[in-house]
Amino acid sequence: MLSGGDYFKTDVCPNNFGGNTELANCDLSTLLNIGAEAEKRREDEFQKMMCNLEQVAKNNKLLHYDIRRKNAIIDSLKSQIDENNAIICNLKSEINKFKQKYIEAKNCNNYLYSMQPEIESMKAENNRLEQELEQLTWEYCEFQKSHSECPTEQENQNRINTINHFKKLIADAKKQIDASKQKINCLTETNEKLQKRICFISNEMKQICQKQVEKIKSYDDIICKLQIQLKN
Repeated sequence: MLSGGDYFKTDVCPNNFGGNTELANCDLSTLLNIGAEAEKRREDEFQKMMCNLEQVAKNNKLLHYDIRRKNAIIDSLKSQIDENNAIICNLKSEINKFKQKYIEAKNCNNYLYSMQPEIESMKAENNRLEQELEQLTWEYCEFQKSHSECPTEQENQNRINTINHFKKLIADAKKQIDASKQKINCLTETNEKLQKRICFISNEMKQICQKQVEKIKSYDDIICKLQIQLKN
């Protein structure tokens, strides 16, 4: 009958280790150590795998956070782009208004230039009428001097008729001069109003364009910052 040691060496080791004589000749403590080392290696590999999984989960979490951050930046950038597009549309509308007002101002300016010859002509006519008035006034005075005494009633009546005629000519001349002056003043006043209107339109359009340019520039700066954040 075999002893316990003989049984372990001759029968158990070969059967359990597939005929491996090196393991078969090992004692129990050595086998236990080998098993413990194998278990420790498995445990280390398991811990390493768990660390890798934790690192992957952490990286995945950071990646999701970065994706959400970049999505928020993209949404903000889209919002800024939409707002900028709205500003550009508004600017185009203002530019169209400016063009319309520019055409209006240009027409006003052309009207002013077209009125200049008429104004000059009326001034010349006014000067002529004033000279004619002076001449009539002088002739009237001379006539009064030369006909201060009339010997007959007929001559006296003729003198009165001539005086009345001179008075009528002088009155008509004054009316023409007054009408000419009034028209000149009206044209001059219109000229001044149109000049003020042109200046007002020009200043108004400059202010509108300046404001829109500054607003677009500020949004361009915001978009550049968002694009830099998006790249990071």
